[in-house]
Amino acid sequence: MTAPTPIPAGATQATTVMRAVGVALIGVLVYGLMDALPVVTDLGTRLGTSGYAARVNLSPENMIGLISNCYEFTPCHVWFFKMFWLGFGWWHLLLLPLPLLLLLPLLLNSREKEVPLKNPGSAQWATEETIQPYTVEANKESDPHSGYMGQLITVPEVQPNKGKPKLITAPPPLLLPREPWCQNTIVQGGVGSGKTTGFFQANGALAAHLGQTLILIDTKWPQSDSGLREMLGYWKAMGRDVQLYTPFEANSLRLPMDDSIGSFEEGLRFADAVMPPPEFIEERGAHFKQTQRRVLAAQARVNARRGGNLESLLDIALMTLEQHKEWVKGITDPDEAGDPTELDMLSRIMYGALSRGDKDFMDSMAAIISALRVFFNPAVMRATTAGSPDETIVLETAFRKPTLIYFAVNQEDMLDGSGTILIRLFFRRMVQAVFRVAKSSPGGKLPHLATCQMDEQPSYGRINYLMRISATMRSYRFAIVFGIQNNAQGQLVYGREYWEAISENVIARRIVFPRGLSGKDAEDISHRIGMTTAARTSSGVSNSQSLLGGDQRTTTTSTLQSQPLLPVEEFPSFSIGEAVIISPHHAPIRSAFTPITFEHVLNPAVQKGAANWIHGFYREMMERVPSGMALSEYSNRLIEQGIFTRLTPLQQARNMAELNGFAVVPAEPPTVNSRAEQIAARFTDWMQEVLETGAEVLLSGMTDRHIDLTLTTLKAEGNTDSFVAAKLLDRISAHTVRVSERGRAVLGPATLLRLRDMHLLYPIWTYLEKNGALIEQHPLREALPEDQRAPAVGRLEQDGQLLKLVRSEARTIYPTNVPAFTVTQDGNGTRSRWLNIPVNDAQAIRSAMLAQEEREQMKGAEAEKKMAEKTRLFSRAEGQ
Repeated sequence: MTAPTPIPAGATQATTVMRAVGVALIGVLVYGLMDALPVVTDLGTRLGTSGYAARVNLSPENMIGLISNCYEFTPCHVWFFKMFWLGFGWWHLLLLPLPLLLLLPLLLNSREKEVPLKNPGSAQWATEETIQPYTVEANKESDPHSGYMGQLITVPEVQPNKGKPKLITAPPPLLLPREPWCQNTIVQGGVGSGKTTGFFQANGALAAHLGQTLILIDTKWPQSDSGLREMLGYWKAMGRDVQLYTPFEANSLRLPMDDSIGSFEEGLRFADAVMPPPEFIEERGAHFKQTQRRVLAAQARVNARRGGNLESLLDIALMTLEQHKEWVKGITDPDEAGDPTELDMLSRIMYGALSRGDKDFMDSMAAIISALRVFFNPAVMRATTAGSPDETIVLETAFRKPTLIYFAVNQEDMLDGSGTILIRLFFRRMVQAVFRVAKSSPGGKLPHLATCQMDEQPSYGRINYLMRISATMRSYRFAIVFGIQNNAQGQLVYGREYWEAISENVIARRIVFPRGLSGKDAEDISHRIGMTTAARTSSGVSNSQSLLGGDQRTTTTSTLQSQPLLPVEEFPSFSIGEAVIISPHHAPIRSAFTPITFEHVLNPAVQKGAANWIHGFYREMMERVPSGMALSEYSNRLIEQGIFTRLTPLQQARNMAELNGFAVVPAEPPTVNSRAEQIAARFTDWMQEVLETGAEVLLSGMTDRHIDLTLTTLKAEGNTDSFVAAKLLDRISAHTVRVSERGRAVLGPATLLRLRDMHLLYPIWTYLEKNGALIEQHPLREALPEDQRAPAVGRLEQDGQLLKLVRSEARTIYPTNVPAFTVTQDGNGTRSRWLNIPVNDAQAIRSAMLAQEEREQMKGAEAEKKMAEKTRLFSRAEGQ
């Protein structure tokens, strides 16, 4: 907004001067007239007494007539004017220019002047001229463009005589050079504001084209609506390396978390990652908690010296008090290899902890076990230890060549804090890898830009030394992008002062999506954008009277006032994907982030059909995807094919060829099945054994969708914990597991149908197993001597396929409602006491249950009919 025209300072002054000049001239004229009147009177008297009156036949007293007649008579008027000029003080005429001479300086200084004024607010929206460093043409080889900030939306101009804003025809893209991009960014927006689809997806895709390394952290895995999952397919289509790390799944790649504990110092860093201390504030119980960290560091270091992993470290923490004392004695064993000085230090640390008392020591171990609880999960234990080269992520390699590192954590594992512990350990390994690669690279920086995108960052929990990491990593060509919904989240996790330090001191720009922001966040953003200047004009008319007559005066007053450039009231008017970029390096920018999948810009201020600049990259990528397949489907197929799991390069190539529709001819002998395939095969075999030996199957959920197994009734041998870790089973309680979605897919519909049949058959099998001695033709009864057999309540027929049971005994199997089984009749046509119950025919049992339900419904309807009839008769009787 431009500043208003300054108030004219000379207009009122010029008017005053002109009025003064006029009054002075009138005064001089009046003064001269009063001096001339006696002269004229004297000349008229002389005309009356000189005989001129008698000559012209006028009375001597008629002075006006004499003077008028004299004016017409030439000799007379010559005499008259000669006498008048002799008697009149003609020097009065010299007084006429005197007022002009006196007021001349005021006249010269009365020209209009502009008084310099300072605007109370100077914030302005950025224009196309002020964003030149961020245009496509400004790309430099020394500092290439590395980040995308949408397309510029200038402040709408109103068309003359139309009152409608002028639409933008071709909004230019905003591109950020590499060095400013490394200065960290906060992306803030409410739910549904478009920050994930507009910013994170666009920059994640652009990184694949520009040859960068991208670290994505997804805490909504395996949900497909996270907005980030499609990046897996995008990067793969572009031919880039993709490392999918899903530590809570059994078929994940491995990322060693304990391979860098090469000294006690590294052990302390590991302990800080697992049991993070607060930063820059005093810790409650600091001495006790520091002792716990030293103990954990010492245990981790000794464990690493002996070639152990996180599983063996957890075993150490789980030892009893006596076992700990024996273990500590073994640290300084003469046969222990290593530096004696370090071993002595580790031993003294452990003995110092033991000297605090048995209870204190075991309390410390309980805290350490709680911090290491995530490693009770077998899948996590495997994923955090080294494996074969084909299944192990090497972060140093990822920072040397363009790579997507996709760290996915199940949402359920974030709820109990397990995911937070792994994210902390991952950050520790990531920072170490950056330092190592930077030290070995020219200039002490990464070979190419690396970006860590953390959408919904406060949901990760508190990350160690986040402020220090974000403040220093930019020196290594490493950028961090924080995604938040509001500041309250960050303040809750990190504390108000610490979060303000992170979000203020080490953030170069804040990209805000105003849609969805309210309250203090909206006021904060409005304040950050700044104040602009608005002119307030008022006018008035006044009438006044003076000696010279009436006077009307018009006054105009203009004042400058400050007001927010973007008031909070305008936030709801922002469209989805429309953002404001705030930075101390430039004026606030209004920008439109259209999802990369759209061909045209979606913004009401932009003319329909305007090109979406980032879509060109998406179109280039889609040319590499199999025809007719959407990117989301392509990504899901890649995950299902195991492209991102522990497969050898040959297996990955074969699966990719199958996915793209090409026939694959094995060039080498078949390889051993992957771990996921092996555990799936064991799960299928185990379930077949369950079906053969029997188990209690419970159906739950809407339409009996869920299939649960009671562990205490299982006879089949198998490690159900491994199936739970592989996400084939879900643990519902201590004695119940449920077949998960993944497990249902592995088993197939035929096996699932047999499990549903088991739900009907198992009660009959259990009854026969417990009461076989009371059933004729049952092996248990046949094995008893004749005199030891109790009276039979049923018998088996048709080679054990049919159980004839007394009706009263059937209540043992079906306590609430006995199905409508057929009833055996004797020869005379009367009913006998035997119910015909199929032993292995689930469909027949299901039909009997349905028939019984129909009977119950009919009985209910008949009872309601009788009750209605009784009510009707009762009402009629009352009416009579």
